Amino acid sequence: MSLHTDFEAVGLETIRAYVDVGREEDLHLDFKNVADPRLQREDRKTFAVALSGFANSDGGLIIWGVDARPNSQGVDCAVALKEIPDVQLCLTRLNELTGQCVSPLVDGVIHKAIPSAGAAGFCVTLIPTSESGPHMAKGGEDRYYKRAGSAFYRLEHFDVADMFGRRRRPKLVLTLQKEGHGQSVLVSVRNDGRGIAKAPYLALDLPGGFRASGYGFDGTGRFGLRPIGQYGNRCLFGGDAGTVVHVGQDLPVTRLDTTVQTADGKPVLRGLQRFAYQLAAEDIDLIADTFELDY
Repeated sequence: MSLHTDFEAVGLETIRAYVDVGREEDLHLDFKNVADPRLQREDRKTFAVALSGFANSDGGLIIWGVDARPNSQGVDCAVALKEIPDVQLCLTRLNELTGQCVSPLVDGVIHKAIPSAGAAGFCVTLIPTSESGPHMAKGGEDRYYKRAGSAFYRLEHFDVADMFGRRRRPKLVLTLQKEGHGQSVLVSVRNDGRGIAKAPYLALDLPGGFRASGYGFDGTGRFGLRPIGQYGNRCLFGGDAGTVVHVGQDLPVTRLDTTVQTADGKPVLRGLQRFAYQLAAEDIDLIADTFELDY
């Protein structure tokens, strides 16, 4: 079962059953008391640590309003219901604090209220595992956490360094495709990485016999990346912060026009044509390489 399925399944009877059987906390489940439904300083710190720890690990659920204490084996278990006196206020505060208690923001966090009697009840929080971490707990903590067993632990420096190394990053690749018997070449940028490429940039050096089209990649003036200018044989293209190349996507940039043969039928282009280029995007280093096209 998935965390989302577990989250949807949690109701009032589920929470009561957890206390009746002494449900243990584990890698994906944590119980928390709420000192004040407005979630003051200590509750905010608790939330910040859980956001960081679950997101940096395998995700998890928090059930707010349940007291958990160590059993005879030293494992924290649900022992008593501690209903939140104003569950709707607590839910509102959880939604407000989700974007404030951790940096960067954890996508996909969901909260729900489970009323019990009157205004009282419980809250449940789903924190998914994140590929954009590591996430730092804020609210006075300013530390990174992980979930191990039934507890949250501070990440060591080498843990944080390793997580930064495993972040999903884009990998941009230039592709050139001959069209119309070689009379034109479609220039595209492909993302072979594991993260979205934002604000991509392309510098392309054209060999003799090639020129950049002024009519974009489809002949109607559309460019996948905005033309910045041409300096000698170098053409520059770039996107703003709203321009992205999704994982596995090919972004057509422009088209190159060629002179395949002269008036007397002699070929202008023959053999390997080498295109030096540079590619870059937000959060990735400049790539400098050469693309070879056989004519």
